[in-house]
Amino acid sequence: MDSSENHHGRVSIISDGEYGAHFNKADGGWGVRHVFGLLSFSALAVSYMTRNSINIAIVAMVALNASYVSGQTDVCPLRSLSNETSDNTPTGEFDWDEETRGMILGCFFYGYLVGNLLGGFASAYLGGRVTLGVSVLFVSIISLLSPVCIRTSSTLYMGLRIVCGIFQGSLSPSIFTLMVTWIPPKDKASFGSRVLIDKTLKS
Repeated sequence: MDSSENHHGRVSIISDGEYGAHFNKADGGWGVRHVFGLLSFSALAVSYMTRNSINIAIVAMVALNASYVSGQTDVCPLRSLSNETSDNTPTGEFDWDEETRGMILGCFFYGYLVGNLLGGFASAYLGGRVTLGVSVLFVSIISLLSPVCIRTSSTLYMGLRIVCGIFQGSLSPSIFTLMVTWIPPKDKASFGSRVLIDKTLKS
């Protein structure tokens, strides 16, 4: 026995024999399960890019604070800029202190923790397709709104990152729910590793 989504999106129980009738049509070539694997990989890749882009961008976004850096013993000292023009001086647009930067980078995971729990319930009651589609859609919209929110308020951007974490946390439960439906039992291990390999590639 195993579970599958019915036409209402709910997860229902189907027998192992029904798997054979449903999946043997695609055993000889490219099938629905391959499309599912490609789209799931793409969804996770997009989510990881939107999650980690701020980790790289924040270096250039924050204004250079020489007084802060010079007082630290565990960072590289600043090279002298006295002989260079002011146009070449590295600086950023936002004057965020260390605590603000830490909150911006870390608040995502508060939402991510909650999102894993909510995503499991949503996948069970609404179906994996709806949960996955809505999650990717809102993650993309949030990514587009990020520049506006950053320039408006750092607190607003932190809230946006928490919401982004909630939707991204729903991706994995929805994908696992869909794997039960669209992947034959004999292929689940291999397809699961192919879909989730981007976690290793992005780390």
